[in-house]
Amino acid sequence: MLFARTTAAAGETEGGGAGGAWELAADVAAGELRLTAEALRRQPKSYPAWHHRRWVLERLAGDRETAFAEELRLCAVFLDADERNFHCWNHRRWAAAVAGVTPEENLAYTQDRLDVNFSNYSAFHERSQVLPRLEAYREDPLAVLAEELMLVQNITVTEPEDQSAWWYYRFLLAALLQVEAEDGVKLTALRGEQQNLRDLLELETDCKWALVMLAHIHTHTAGLENAEAATAERARAAEIYGTLVDIDADHKLFYESRLRALEAARGRSPQPQP
Repeated sequence: MLFARTTAAAGETEGGGAGGAWELAADVAAGELRLTAEALRRQPKSYPAWHHRRWVLERLAGDRETAFAEELRLCAVFLDADERNFHCWNHRRWAAAVAGVTPEENLAYTQDRLDVNFSNYSAFHERSQVLPRLEAYREDPLAVLAEELMLVQNITVTEPEDQSAWWYYRFLLAALLQVEAEDGVKLTALRGEQQNLRDLLELETDCKWALVMLAHIHTHTAGLENAEAATAERARAAEIYGTLVDIDADHKLFYESRLRALEAARGRSPQPQP
């Protein structure tokens, strides 16, 4: 018999999947898992193989704890082979949720991946998904973001031309701006980041990623400042974008669009300070 009916109601989800009220016979499930594992070794980015593997696991009877521990181990093997395999990352995220892996454990896993190679967009993306679910983040998001910003600073100083950390940097700044805190607290954090970037630019004068980020921060700082200070912040951002037009011609149109946005914002007063 291929399938066995469980006591769950028809159509009820089991293990996070639709139609999970049916369980696969143990020998059939084992065979399908071996088949998909072999298929993925040959083609690690096969949509059908990953989808079928999840379908089987959703209908798995017996010792699910052991099965999902093995699944996470298998994901690690595939990510060792290709650390940016987003099919595997998506599958691991689902398997970890079913297995009850905590956000803290998932964050540690991304750190392990970054320790191997910090130029790992997928690990940074996973980190961005995990961060808001941390207990520490719910209790004190500013403290967690400060630690993450320090992580990014260490990476960008080591390898300023690597794009992956700069992407995560932008995510962290967006998260900082969304935190429920007084504008003065956010301004202090943003000014600290401005100084860090100026320090980096003393060493790497033409690092376009640092210049782009500094202009980006000046623009957001303007939104928190009084009218006079906001004008000064936008002027600094415009000066940086003007420099970028000269040193990074391939992205000239983007920088010019940012200059037009700054010009349009001129004269608009920011929100009154509390």
